[in-house]
Parts: sequence; structure tokens; C-alpha cells
Amino acid sequence: MVCKSLYDRLVAKSKKGKVALIAACSKLLQQAFAIVKSDVPYQADFSKTLT
Repeated sequence: MVCKSLYDRLVAKSKKGKVALIAACSKLLQQAFAIVKSDVPYQADFSKTLT
């Protein structure tokens, strides 16, 4: 859901579709790497607990 909102936001700012898609993929890859590196299970509502 976060990647979809990022994609939609970038397309709304007149970025090309593939550029926005790569940015969303990069964000997803960074999140996956952080989960593996920290050895903490994925929590879908993690950002909601921060606020």
C-alpha cells in the first residue's frame, strides 16, 4: 500500500510511469533489506505504531 501511494504521488507530479515504478520497487527493496538485516519480523502496521 505504501508503494502504491508513492507511485501515485510520483505520477501525479508528472514523473514517467517507469521512473515512478522503479522508485516504488527501490523503496520495497530497501524495506526488505532492512527487515533481513535487522532480523525483526515484518509488521504491516509498523508505521502506525510510530505516530
